[in-house]
Amino acid sequence: MHAAGEVHEVTPRVDRGLWLGFYGPPILWLTQFQALYTWSRWACGTRHREVLPLLCGAGVALGLTLLLTSARRYRRYAEVGSGSSRNRFLAQLGLMGSGVFMLLIAVQGVAVILITPCAR
Repeated sequence: MHAAGEVHEVTPRVDRGLWLGFYGPPILWLTQFQALYTWSRWACGTRHREVLPLLCGAGVALGLTLLLTSARRYRRYAEVGSGSSRNRFLAQLGLMGSGVFMLLIAVQGVAVILITPCAR
């Protein structure tokens, strides 16, 4: 029991940033990939092909945001005695996943620039 007037701080059991770092990169890549596929017909039909690299650039920027979020969480849980090993593991997976999927989005952007998606 708590004494009257005593404030008890409740810490959340689930760190949403860890799960965002884990699930965010593949969802971002799938969304960006689908957006490229969807917008390519319009971009080629209206001769606005510059939209496609911009979609890739936005994907890389969002991927970098997810990478920084995971890095922040990793630094927090890597401190000695801070957090559990599960949290550190999820933060490491978020770092690796963010890096891999951000690289994948960047490579797709390079492919869109070098290889035109429009049929001749």
